[in-house]
Amino acid sequence: MSAAGISTEQVKAFLEAYASAFQRLDRDAVADRYAYPAHVVTYDGGVRLVAVASREVWIGVVERILQMYSAMGVRHAAMTALGVVTISPLVARKEPASRWE
Repeated sequence: MSAAGISTEQVKAFLEAYASAFQRLDRDAVADRYAYPAHVVTYDGGVRLVAVASREVWIGVVERILQMYSAMGVRHAAMTALGVVTISPLVARKEPASRWE
């Protein structure tokens, strides 16, 4: 267990449930993985912080992502490595070196 009180197993279970929701193309289950308001960190050639005011706002983003994955033929994601980094007593993050395939 990390100093944040969040175990690697808890992080893995969260991420597996998140991936499962995406694989089912279940926008509501994906959106339910978040607490609102939220900040989402993304990487698209550079680090970007996205402020998400509400579930309703995020649903639109999730729908676009699901459409993109569907068009690309993505059907499955599996975690092949996981590292967890403690940020603070209440926050942990997935190690950037963690891998999905």
